Amino acid sequence: MKPCFFIVALAFVLSACQKSATDTAREELGRQKIGISPQAVVDAARAGDLERIKLLRDAGADPGQPNEMGETPLWAALVTGQAGVVEMLSGTAGVPEQSAKVLLQAPEAQSSLAWALARRNTPVLKLLLDHGADPNQSLKTPAAEDYIGVVADEHFSYYLRKEKNVKPVMLAAATGQLEAVELLLKAGADPDATTARHKTEAIWLAGKGHHVGIVQLLLGKDPRPEVQKLKVTVDLSKQRAILYRDGEPVDSSPISSGRQGFRTPKGAYVVTNKYREWKSTLYEDASMPFFMRLSCGDFGMHAGALPGYPASHGCIRMPYEKAREFFSKVEVGTLVEIVD
Repeated sequence: MKPCFFIVALAFVLSACQKSATDTAREELGRQKIGISPQAVVDAARAGDLERIKLLRDAGADPGQPNEMGETPLWAALVTGQAGVVEMLSGTAGVPEQSAKVLLQAPEAQSSLAWALARRNTPVLKLLLDHGADPNQSLKTPAAEDYIGVVADEHFSYYLRKEKNVKPVMLAAATGQLEAVELLLKAGADPDATTARHKTEAIWLAGKGHHVGIVQLLLGKDPRPEVQKLKVTVDLSKQRAILYRDGEPVDSSPISSGRQGFRTPKGAYVVTNKYREWKSTLYEDASMPFFMRLSCGDFGMHAGALPGYPASHGCIRMPYEKAREFFSKVEVGTLVEIVD
């Protein structure tokens, strides 16, 4: 067989096979009385019907196109929690590159990016950001109750119902999605954005939820344990604070923690602010030199009286000179562990 004839014959066979696959898909859809349209793909995505989506795609439907309501198949799958469909449509075998940006479209409701965060679906979040999703687009508030139910965070539900200018990074920070926060920041999310009414920031929400890695990220610090140079351990039972550098103790101080009814809360925190001079906003302008605020909360470490037992309103008091030493050595972003 001559080479050119062989090439022509091969091309004919491949074309026939492709045509056969398309015709087979169309015949099967015809038997099921399913039209080939964007709405059909959206319906299949909403129902979690992977086989029907594959048939529609083989028949020539573009799984990236929205229906007349602006709903894309990926958006529909995210809303209804069809994980298999989401995986298929966001994978290499799913949406064609030329149609990927269409995934960013959404009807008059939450965006695909907002649903990806609600579903904790980091791969889809990355796909959307890679194709131009706006990391600073506010969530639609007041949000629908079905969306609030998927987010499933009792504290953050207030912001979804009552606040405006609620940003994706705030949702990710409040719900402890460290990788999502990292992706949003790399895509240009503003870490200092505030809600309209209470001026709440993502870092405050992360601190409230004790998501210390996210607090560090929002401060521009690397949260990986292996790169933590500094750490403070506060031992409530021993009434002592120890400063570690590279795992070795380099300083320590006696403390006075919270008394009965004002116990210093245990857990992991991050130094989020440092003030050489600070006056309490809660207790009659009490002086708190060398104040180191913990996780944007209403307590921290500072210089104060040490009677030899827990006596504060929740803060961690140190002798004046020791507080000054810790203040000079401890950086914003330092991890502080309070143990019993």
